[in-house]
Amino acid sequence: MSAELTDMLRALAALTPAEIERLTAVMKAAGRGDSLSVPLSADTELMTAAEVATLLGVSVRYVYRNAHTWPFTRRISRKCLRFDRSELRRYVASRKGL
Repeated sequence: MSAELTDMLRALAALTPAEIERLTAVMKAAGRGDSLSVPLSADTELMTAAEVATLLGVSVRYVYRNAHTWPFTRRISRKCLRFDRSELRRYVASRKGL
């Protein structure tokens, strides 16, 4: 076994149950190819599609159609999307002037 693999196994063995649960969720999402499923931190402020539409000056339908292309989209469940407010602000700031 390589030294790198041994180090990774030691790091995994030191994880708390909460960290293991979060890692498992991330790995399951990655295995499905679901880039929108991201574990949320406690301080994450989420917005609805209607709030995002108002902020961007577009329709709610446009928000849902383009959600998969935006880095601030979070899939809460199979049928529920929310949008990270701080990531949205960063995205809007980076797009100004284009």
